[in-house]
Amino acid sequence: MQKFKERLDALSDAIIAIAMTILVLEIEAPTNSSELSAFINHIGLFALSFTIIFNFWYERTQNGVGTDNTNDEIIALDTINHLLVCLVPLMTKFMMHYDNRSIAVVAYGVLTLFISLLQDTTRILYIRYGFVKNLPETISKEDLEKRIRQYAVRTNGWLLIFVLIAYFSPMAGIYTYFILPIVTFVRRYRVGRLLAKQGRTLPSMMVLYARVDCKNKDDLFGRQRRR
Repeated sequence: MQKFKERLDALSDAIIAIAMTILVLEIEAPTNSSELSAFINHIGLFALSFTIIFNFWYERTQNGVGTDNTNDEIIALDTINHLLVCLVPLMTKFMMHYDNRSIAVVAYGVLTLFISLLQDTTRILYIRYGFVKNLPETISKEDLEKRIRQYAVRTNGWLLIFVLIAYFSPMAGIYTYFILPIVTFVRRYRVGRLLAKQGRTLPSMMVLYARVDCKNKDDLFGRQRRR
C-alpha cells in the first residue's frame, strides 16, 4: 500500500492545483466602474475558497508526512473528500450568482462541514489502524483518538453555528467561515513552537491536538499509559 499511497498523494496535489486554478477562472474582470463592487466581492469569495482548499491540502499533507501506510477504508474516505473539495469552485460560483444568497452561503458552509468531518474521521482511522509514525510510547492510541474526537466536536460544532449564522446573515456567515482555517493554522504554529521550546517532538499530524498547557508536561493528550 505504501507505493499506492505515494501515487495517491501525487494525484491529490494535481486535484488541488486544478481546483485552485478553476477558482481564479470563475472571477470575471470588470469592464466598467459599476462592476467594481461585484468584482471585489468575488475576490473575497475567491480568498475564502482558496483558504478552505489550502487548509485541506495542508492538513492532508501533515497526514501523509506523519503516516507510513493506508488501507481501503481510508482511501475511500479520502476519495470522497477530494470529490467534495472539487465542488468548492462550483459552490463558490453558486454564491457569486445565485439570487437567494442565504441558501448559497448555507450550502457552502455545509460542504465545508462535511470536508472537515471526513478529515477528522480519516485521522482517527490512521490512529486506530496504527499507521502513525514515531508515536511516543507514553501516548496511547485511545487517549489520542479521544482527544481528536473532542477537538472535532468543538470545531465542527462551531462550523454548524457559522452555518446557522449564514442563514440569517449571509455576509456575516462568509466572514465567519474564515475563522476556523486561520485558527487551525495559528494553533498548529503556536503548539509546534511551544513543543520545540520544551524539547519535545510529535508526528506532524498530531501537533494540532496536543495540550501544552497541562501541569504534567508529559501528558499531551490525556492520561499517560501505564508501564
